[in-house]
Amino acid sequence: MSKIFSMYVLKDIALAFLMAFSAFTLILFAGNSVRLIAEQVPLARFIRVIPYLLVFISTYTMPMSLLTAAVFTFGRLGLDNELTAIRAAGISLSVVILPVLLLALALCLISLPLNTHVAPRCHFMIESVIQADLWDSDVQWTDRHEPTISLPDCKVFIGDGSGDVYRDILICTMTDGRPEQFIIADTATLSINREERTLDFLLRDGTLFYAEKGISNDVHPGTFGSMTFVASLPSAQDVEPGMRGLELGALREKIKQKAFAAWRLDKAKTEMHKRISLSFACMALVLVGLPLGILTRRGNFTAAFGVSIAIVFVLYYPMLVMGEVLGNMGLVSPATAMWTPNAAAACIGTCLLWRTRKG
Repeated sequence: MSKIFSMYVLKDIALAFLMAFSAFTLILFAGNSVRLIAEQVPLARFIRVIPYLLVFISTYTMPMSLLTAAVFTFGRLGLDNELTAIRAAGISLSVVILPVLLLALALCLISLPLNTHVAPRCHFMIESVIQADLWDSDVQWTDRHEPTISLPDCKVFIGDGSGDVYRDILICTMTDGRPEQFIIADTATLSINREERTLDFLLRDGTLFYAEKGISNDVHPGTFGSMTFVASLPSAQDVEPGMRGLELGALREKIKQKAFAAWRLDKAKTEMHKRISLSFACMALVLVGLPLGILTRRGNFTAAFGVSIAIVFVLYYPMLVMGEVLGNMGLVSPATAMWTPNAAAACIGTCLLWRTRKG
């Protein structure tokens, strides 16, 4: 009898999980699509990144979906008095809950390689497809007038442009991810040097200063009437994965070798712990969803969806983001920063579950 009830609950929660997973993935995919469209990513490149984007999104939607499934399934069981019937039959609530916890554990084991190896690779592929191949002959920089041009060694911010002339130009050169030099110019014209694979800016009427020195009474920025600035163009072969594009093993090795600048080392450690903690978010959140479903007794999928959104986006993810910020700044140890949301959710869920069993 207990096996029949267990399979019955497991089937219901699996179906609810698939429904929630589809809904959450569609919502996040639509949000990311709008962002890419706003960044004027060409249609051909957008289509190429769709598979990678869906995989990357799934690492966030799996925990949310399992939480929704738990709230919905156990809310419906409570609303229909099926939990009462299970108890009346002499079957412990643990017998019904155990298969759900095993499902959560299975999803954690699936999420672990997904977060540590597959998702970083997908992130790298998305960035490569969008940002690479700028060397292609069909790209006409002087016709695009983009507000921001991201190049390997610098970023270019453009105020306005008409014809072949850009106006209000700010160029920020970067070293190890940090601003090094700022160049401000009233106007600029661009040309592509295809032999040298460079983008050449002819700047007029501008100012130049270094970030470390800044502008003070003792240090005055240099001015120029005309100046040529040469920036290297990236290609698909030249693009290297950033911190978020590195697989866990490569990221750990770089941390061990201290390949990152000192100010980025805490960020790298936080990123490493974040990937592992997210992999176990399914277990932490399902512990919250099970008692919430029983206590609320709402067998409505929309209500369960709303409860899950409230828990995830009002409590769990804000804690995760805050922990990430503190970990990146070195104010809290990366492990503490990234595992606290899971620990808090697990503690709250366990207490609620214990209270529910006693009730």
